[in-house]
Amino acid sequence: MVATLPSRGLRGHEPGAKELIAFATQKTDMELMGHINLEIANNGIGSKLNEYGEAPTHGNPVMSLVGSDKELSTRVAKNTNLLQFDSWLGKLHGDETHRLDSGTRRFMLDTMLANQKKEADLEEWVERVNTLVDPYTLSLNPDLKPRMQEYLVPTLEKFEGAQLREKLATEPVMSILSEEQATSFLVEVLNPASMAGDDDKLRSELLNLEEQFKLGDKPTLKKSVYVEVAEQAKLQPH
Repeated sequence: MVATLPSRGLRGHEPGAKELIAFATQKTDMELMGHINLEIANNGIGSKLNEYGEAPTHGNPVMSLVGSDKELSTRVAKNTNLLQFDSWLGKLHGDETHRLDSGTRRFMLDTMLANQKKEADLEEWVERVNTLVDPYTLSLNPDLKPRMQEYLVPTLEKFEGAQLREKLATEPVMSILSEEQATSFLVEVLNPASMAGDDDKLRSELLNLEEQFKLGDKPTLKKSVYVEVAEQAKLQPH
């Protein structure tokens, strides 16, 4: 049986950040996480975070952790202190079992960027982009994330402030990489050596990645990138 979260929290309002975090870290099963998502949706926790100022300063981005409900996503994304709220939700959930599909993640990022109230420096946005890589791709190669810094930073350093935010609001992460960087990245993700002799698995992973890095019906990478990746992975694309 899932424990019941107090309906009234700090200062007589909705459950405060500290209460939710304490509650979530005691039990982290799927049922409990679903219950907490409902609490957030029903009680409008996001609107109270600035008032309480209780969010921790570390965690994962909200795009990977909030449920895929568009109304809730919009409410959360419009919070005036997005970095703080990102961190709080990251601590609250503490895992990647609730990652969003790529379309919802795109929606969340667009909404966040459109409603960002204060300037964010380049370093913060580089870190944000680095953490947007889907947990699915990271699961294929646990050492991939550090290498993303190598691929992304030289590209992102060309942008500043609003230009960077505009770029991220309209294009997925992969599309801001050069062809060479994107090819290297996808080969790293596929890790073909670990799939030697298993063409079906390799083909499936390549198709999954191709679908993942699209914005609507618009491919974000040129066909030549996939051809090169497939060649390096010893697999001809269909």
